[in-house]
Order: sequence, then C-alpha cells, then structure tokens
Amino acid sequence: MNKEKDHNPNNTESKFRKRKFRLPIMQVINGEILQKEYFLKNLPFFFYIAFLLAVYIANVYYAENKIREISIVEERIKELHTEYISIKADWTEHSKEHLLDTLLRPSGIRISTMPPKVIVVSKDEKAKIY
Repeated sequence: MNKEKDHNPNNTESKFRKRKFRLPIMQVINGEILQKEYFLKNLPFFFYIAFLLAVYIANVYYAENKIREISIVEERIKELHTEYISIKADWTEHSKEHLLDTLLRPSGIRISTMPPKVIVVSKDEKAKIY
C-alpha cells in the first residue's frame, strides 16, 4: 500500500514536493516570491537597497554631466590660451623700441639717447620734498 501511495500522481504529498522544487526564477516571474514570509519580513531592507540603487544611478548621471561640463570648459580654456598667445605676440611685436620710435616720431616724441641720471638727495632735502 505504501508503494501505491508513492506512485499515485494525485497524492497531496507528491504535489507538495513538486511545488517545493520549483525553480526560483519561476517564482519571481509568476509572483509567488512576493507572498513568501521571507520577502515580507525583509521588505524594508529591499526598499533600502532600491533607494541605494536610485541614489547610485543619480550619482552616475550627475558625474557624467559634470564630466561633459569639464570637457567644455577645458576646450574653452584651450581657445582662450591660444587667443592669449596670439595677442601677446602681437603686443610684443608692436611694443618693440624701434617700432615705437617710428610711430611716435611724427608727434615729436623721441627716444632718449642719454642714460638716466641718478641724483643723490640728502635727508634734509628729502624732508623738504616729502
């Protein structure tokens, strides 16, 4: 009689065994896992994990946005540096002494050929001046 019980497919014990050995993926797909005591007991922890995932994803988007902004600013810095170098080269070229002499000669201003003189002032004279 015991053998008949084991081979009988309508037996409740064999149905229980079949149900017990179901794949966990099938339990997730059909929603059985949401009814398990383990899931309900740890629901706050699952919400915490979901919150951390959301924060992580937001952080990744924020970091990617900042990286894009940094690359734009670096490009702008390169452009401004090139512009600075070209303006500095133009300014250096225009500020050469012989160019200044030729530009200012028509207005009557000339470059001095004598070196500057150093005048020594005594303490009394300095007190009178200042």
